Amino acid sequence: MTEDFVKWMQDFANSAHPDFREGIQQDVDAIIEHGGISFDSAKALLESKETDAKIRSTCVWLLSRYDAQRIAPTLIPLLDSEVDRVVRIQAIIDLGIQNAGDAVDPLLNLLRADKDQQIRALSAYALGEIGDSRVADELIAILVDQSENADVRGHIAEALINLDMRDKAIPALVSVLHDEDPSVRFWAVFALGEIGSMDEIPHLQKLIADDSPIPHFHSVGREAMDTIQSIINRHNS
Repeated sequence: MTEDFVKWMQDFANSAHPDFREGIQQDVDAIIEHGGISFDSAKALLESKETDAKIRSTCVWLLSRYDAQRIAPTLIPLLDSEVDRVVRIQAIIDLGIQNAGDAVDPLLNLLRADKDQQIRALSAYALGEIGDSRVADELIAILVDQSENADVRGHIAEALINLDMRDKAIPALVSVLHDEDPSVRFWAVFALGEIGSMDEIPHLQKLIADDSPIPHFHSVGREAMDTIQSIINRHNS
């Protein structure tokens, strides 16, 4: 089993995109150097509070890709506020990727009350990935609350895509298309591009002239034009 795990890690690093291969190989080497030569020993590294936070985070990432179902129960306790932030963030992301239903309530608690806004935003992302429609009402309440953090609200707009609650999600998304924060507008537009219908096009057309830039993306208006075209293409297909 030791040889199998080490071989898997080496193969995983070698198969990575060239832009990331060296960094992943360094992560693998660090895990091996710290004794993570089997699933159980890497899990023990992850669980130990004495392990460096970067190593623990790397263990979350690698073990989730090696055997997601087996490691998921170990990740939920890592959401605790006493755990290093970088470890918490990786655990949140991977619980979402794993569609870990047991993590819904802990993630919802983070979204409700954590003091770290990035933790809250990523918890919203993870809840969207899991796709449990029971959280829709609470997510929508935060989305439409202008006193809430804009990054959290933007992540919620995107999360609503996967909750299979179009009847509730679409009116909420339309209601924030003219929000004062451009990132909320942008992600509401994006979400409507995924779940909206021809009925939303008149609302989206009003945003075409919105040239507010969104870091790492483009303007709200450009997203509105792309979304309108996406809806039309879907309607005609």
